[in-house]
Amino acid sequence: MKNLLFALCALFSVSLLATSCLNDSGEEKNDNYLQGCFTIEGSGLNYTLYCDNGVEVHPTPTSVSNITGAKGFGDHKRAQLLVAYKKYDLVEATATTPYIINNAEIQSGEYLLERTPITKAEAIAKKILDEDSVFTLSQVNNPWVGSKQYINIPVYAGYAVVNYTGVQPDFNLVYDPATFTKDAATLTLTYNRHTKDNYLYYANFPLTFPLKRMLEEVPGNDSVLVTINVREKESIKLKVGR
Repeated sequence: MKNLLFALCALFSVSLLATSCLNDSGEEKNDNYLQGCFTIEGSGLNYTLYCDNGVEVHPTPTSVSNITGAKGFGDHKRAQLLVAYKKYDLVEATATTPYIINNAEIQSGEYLLERTPITKAEAIAKKILDEDSVFTLSQVNNPWVGSKQYINIPVYAGYAVVNYTGVQPDFNLVYDPATFTKDAATLTLTYNRHTKDNYLYYANFPLTFPLKRMLEEVPGNDSVLVTINVREKESIKLKVGR
């Protein structure tokens, strides 16, 4: 079982699998698997994981310890994980309660690249919006709204290698509260390579952004239509609950 690491790889698809495995003696172990992206809440080795498909997962402290090298998830709030559980630990959904999985065992996973949205004023101060700092993403892949008001924007982008070391690009979600209207907000996704080197390597970057604090600044009381402008790409439109 490997420790959780940042990854530049394609996202897991979110799925609930009801597969059973056989042990060496041929007896059914009744292991089921849930694979997806999760929001992490908790501390130490005691956590609740909220899957983007609505399932609430309570992993065992032992499996959290094993997967994180006894460190816990720390400040990380988003990860893509594969968890195993017994059929009898799945609590069926009701009208007011999502599916809940108790005593889950985390099998493997990787952190998503978490970025906090910043204001236009902050972006200008950091020269993020300067013309020579903004580059064009190669591809934006199927964004979606995750649990706990996170939005996920998987992108495919180039990065340079300087002196045999990869230069980590920056991605920012920039907003101006003055432009918000009732139940609507427009933002801009920026991509900065930190180099003008035209010889690039390419990778998938699984970006995730918490919108909770930003949404508190949007007037209105209904779900918020979030429009994200991307350089030379079609705008992303997602509806996010408050």
